[in-house]
Amino acid sequence: MTCKLKAMFAMSFFAALLTAVPAVGQKTNPGPGPTQVFVVNGAGSPVPVTAEGLTHVAGTVTVGNTPSVNVTNTPNVNVTSMPSITITGSPTVQVGNSRSNPANALDVERVARIPYESTQTCEGYPQEQATFPGPPSGYRLVLQHLTANFLMNSGATQLPEVVVFPNDGSYTARATFIGKVGGIGSQTFGGVNEDFLSYWDPGSQMLVISNGDFYNGAVNFVTLSGYLENCAITGCPPVVRY
Repeated sequence: MTCKLKAMFAMSFFAALLTAVPAVGQKTNPGPGPTQVFVVNGAGSPVPVTAEGLTHVAGTVTVGNTPSVNVTNTPNVNVTSMPSITITGSPTVQVGNSRSNPANALDVERVARIPYESTQTCEGYPQEQATFPGPPSGYRLVLQHLTANFLMNSGATQLPEVVVFPNDGSYTARATFIGKVGGIGSQTFGGVNEDFLSYWDPGSQMLVISNGDFYNGAVNFVTLSGYLENCAITGCPPVVRY
């Protein structure tokens, strides 16, 4: 073995010996623990996040830029506590009613009117009277027409008079009519057939008094007609009387 090979063998043996000897006194330092990170972005520079699952949003939410919102699967939406809803900007609203099922968009009060008609009998000479029922609670009576038919004394020329009063003892005339007379054979009749307008509130009654040359003992007829106004719809504001 040459000197050069002896030297290479000695160096290899020394390197192997160093590798086999364990390190003495070597200390391993543990890694750093978890550190809290505080995000201090202000309102002008928010951190974008993605909401997942059930997300609760509190306070006032402003939706701008008129975004498009698509609601699918026809979900059930419950609105509680009767919140106030304000619509601004004069938006366009489309009503989906068809011609066969139109919406009441104008004059709802007219649709809710209840026809009124009452016929009462009266007799006497030269005056007779009849009392008519007034409107029920929650309604106002609007009278529009009066019709009366009388059997007069044969050959009578005096025109019958018919006056509508409130039945409260005041005898304040609400409407006055002068009728006509005419004959059929030996009989003479008087009649009134007139339009008018008069308002009557709940608790009131109409007293109709007729004067004329009536045939004593004959039963005559007076009819009042109009409609009942639903105060739940119109509010029935007080009638101004001067």
